Amino acid sequence: MLSHASRIQLAQILQDLGELEKCLEVLREILCEQNRFDPYLLFNYLDKKHKQYIDAQDVARFLADNEKFYDEDMCNLFINQYSGIKNGKSSYLQ
Repeated sequence: MLSHASRIQLAQILQDLGELEKCLEVLREILCEQNRFDPYLLFNYLDKKHKQYIDAQDVARFLADNEKFYDEDMCNLFINQYSGIKNGKSSYLQ
């Protein structure tokens, strides 16, 4: 059984996560409203080796190019979150 302090911390983590998800969704909506934004062009930009999928290395490289540094394990979690297959790869059609 969780202690009272642990339950409070867990509740705070879940609340913070929910708030971040709401902010992220607003940013996605704003991005999609931009006339010049084309998800397919972005996918192709990330897929520099023309593999027909992106992986953790592609995401880490893009972030590093934009001065955001995450290790490949973190980027792999991101890929798997948005990939239906959860194989460390995300294709445009997934």
